[in-house]
Amino acid sequence: MNRTAADVLVSYLEQEGVEYLFGVPGGHLLPLYDAVFRSGGIRPVLTKNESGAAFMACGYAATSGKIGVCCGTVGPGATNLVTGVASAYMDSIPLLVLTAQVGTTAMGKGALQEAAGQGRTIHQVALFEKMTKLSVMEVRAQNLPATLRRALRVALTGRMGPVHIDLPADVQGEKLNQDILPVDQYRLADGPFPTPKTVGDSVELLLSAKKPAILAGHGMVLGGADRTGGALTELAERLRVPVATTLKGKGSFPEDHPLALGCVGLYGTKAANSYMRSGIDVLLVLGASFHEFTSHCWDPAFMPSRALVQVDIDPTEIGKNYPVTLGVVGDARVFVAEALISLGERTREGVDVEAFKRSSGYFDESEMFSDSKPVKPQRLMKELGASLPRETAVFVDIGNSLAWAERYFPAYPEGRFVTFSGLAAMGSATAACIGGKLGRPSQPVVCVCGDGD
Repeated sequence: MNRTAADVLVSYLEQEGVEYLFGVPGGHLLPLYDAVFRSGGIRPVLTKNESGAAFMACGYAATSGKIGVCCGTVGPGATNLVTGVASAYMDSIPLLVLTAQVGTTAMGKGALQEAAGQGRTIHQVALFEKMTKLSVMEVRAQNLPATLRRALRVALTGRMGPVHIDLPADVQGEKLNQDILPVDQYRLADGPFPTPKTVGDSVELLLSAKKPAILAGHGMVLGGADRTGGALTELAERLRVPVATTLKGKGSFPEDHPLALGCVGLYGTKAANSYMRSGIDVLLVLGASFHEFTSHCWDPAFMPSRALVQVDIDPTEIGKNYPVTLGVVGDARVFVAEALISLGERTREGVDVEAFKRSSGYFDESEMFSDSKPVKPQRLMKELGASLPRETAVFVDIGNSLAWAERYFPAYPEGRFVTFSGLAAMGSATAACIGGKLGRPSQPVVCVCGDGD
């Protein structure tokens, strides 16, 4: 089959389940848009600015569980993508970032908007190198399918993140005669997997603990925590272990559950912040890196007295901020499922945390019921939480509005709580929520913003 390289690229994206291409077309990017038009399987979404395209792709990836795809033409189109791509990198969001480039025969001659890094031009590949898992220019159409497969493999394997391919205009339009390889022939669907021994040792530590706790992080959400929160909820119930979450892990455990402590961190709940620093003996950490805000500037009180078990898909995160007793490399979601198998029929007697939560004003602080005017943010978050169905996807922007939502808005696994707090770019949610709605068209999507967003 004799098609353009751009046609082949679009076929691979359709095979990956991609539904939307977020971006702004430009002359050097037209071969890609022509291929999208010819195929008809991917809908182009025109944005006002490429920065919005990157954030929409982030929002789509966050709610759909698929890779988000955004694009920009050569030069300013590419530079406008930077903030959104950097946010995706810091928050481990899988994106495919496509930029146009001048034709290969024009490079080095001072072509309009040239960005190949020759002479007094910017270098688009170098620009994205430090904010992606992979940044390459493909100058041979025959190699583009392999380069694309590599990029998809890198983006969606292990700790996910954005990848970037720079596409010269003539390469996009060159004809190819190559078959499309099925997904299972060029990348893994899951993994890496924790070993049975590390899972079993982790379970034994929890079973013998006197005052254990679980901290669920972003890895539980990115790993594909199911909508009902079933596996993590079952594990907590069987072990009678209270569960706190990080800000980006918020909603991975239902915050109305008797064992829920809410978010831990500078703006988290009193219950989580007090309990997690009250002398835990065994702490199981699922996909959390002990960020500065999460750990109250790396407070030594978070270190458990007996054992810290840290599960992360990225081995470089294990033991980074606190020394571990047992480090487990693997998908947090898979670990929880394997832990239930290892646990079998065993259970443990736990500590009732309900009284502790009541004494800490867990989602029951006086400001949440205040009738003062103007309306207090705490009251607003309470009313918003009571009004929205559990399956709502809530995108919260950066600033004071995020602090209110973290502490006073209840989140659940049926929905999705999204904030791009890694780079913490203000205004990110106002675009991302559009992509989020496209990722979950049948569910309510709400954006909470303010404070200059």
